[in-house]
Amino acid sequence: CSAEAIIGRVVEAVADCNPPLEIAPDAWYAHDSRGYAYLRSGDYARAIADYDAAIKLSSVRGPSQANSFFGRGVAHRRLGDHDLADQDFRQAIALDAGIEAKMSELGVTR
Repeated sequence: CSAEAIIGRVVEAVADCNPPLEIAPDAWYAHDSRGYAYLRSGDYARAIADYDAAIKLSSVRGPSQANSFFGRGVAHRRLGDHDLADQDFRQAIALDAGIEAKMSELGVTR
């Protein structure tokens, strides 16, 4: 579903993310993808909720989680919570030093 969000079809992206979560609500990667779709749509509160779930459900700390931390940081910043945003950005960079460039390629910047 994140492919739809990448090309700007955020409504379709969110809709495409929902069925996998109905089948496997503990699928952290589906929460991350839907969080990205919500982030791109400007629904920052829902993006944060999905990124929270992705971070909580992922059993491995590593580069794949960096996306969730960075996306959540962007959502926090857009909502004006700069302290939480900065914490998430630091965590994302600690997990993957190249995360900012990777997210920029997906249209997500601080």
